[in-house]
Amino acid sequence: MNLLKILALSLVLAHPAHADGPALAFITMQGRTLTLTAQNAPFAPPMIVQDGAAVHLAFADLHLRFPLPPFLDVTLTEHVDGWRVTSLHFSRPEDLATPILTPETAQVIEASGNDINDLHFVIEVDALAQTAPTGTAIIPVRIEITLTSP
Repeated sequence: MNLLKILALSLVLAHPAHADGPALAFITMQGRTLTLTAQNAPFAPPMIVQDGAAVHLAFADLHLRFPLPPFLDVTLTEHVDGWRVTSLHFSRPEDLATPILTPETAQVIEASGNDINDLHFVIEVDALAQTAPTGTAIIPVRIEITLTSP
């Protein structure tokens, strides 16, 4: 093995990998998964804000740090018995049949992490969706949120 390969391998082994990428939200509904991003950037409105026991998250499809639809806004509040979704809104302006998500049907089924930098949530919610020009149905939606990514 040449000296450069040994040096590179020793650097990789000496510094374990850590997550420092943007926050991600994976929204799964009707067999499809949509990935959205949240990242606080200079000269832009904050997308991740901690306000006491509440964490406000605004996810979007980021292009050159500019947020484009679809949008997911979530507020989670830590209570004595665990985390609760206190606000939830999803919008896809290009799609008039966007499922309606409400905090009343949302449940945090998994929460881990100790501070804003390593929080991870899994939320399940029943959404009202349009099935035909005049029909509606309840569809299950799973939202997985991680505040740092690799």
